[in-house]
Amino acid sequence: MHSISDEKRHLNARAASHGYGAGQIEAGRLIDGWSIDELEKRAHEVLDQMDTAQAYAQAAPTGYDDYVHRAQAEGSSPSDANQIAYQAGFDIGFSAALVEGCGVLLGVRSRE
Repeated sequence: MHSISDEKRHLNARAASHGYGAGQIEAGRLIDGWSIDELEKRAHEVLDQMDTAQAYAQAAPTGYDDYVHRAQAEGSSPSDANQIAYQAGFDIGFSAALVEGCGVLLGVRSRE
């Protein structure tokens, strides 16, 4: 029974990791899609109200279907728990990349 638990944990970690990376990519795409005129305004909105980053993450395409297709091609069948882990990873990766990207746009340094 111990190996089943470890297998589930591995599959969830893999899903979360893929989601995190996908979130980072989508945040970059979002920023790249902003016009020159709206860059500063949107960056300030994100940095002034951190919930804005999460709202953007929830509105973004997650790419989960692509993940499922790749996993199935490798002989794995993602579960509902894997989807939750993927989505959590996506939201975290997206939000982190969006906040970091907005900080770079505005020349804001993160706290060290």
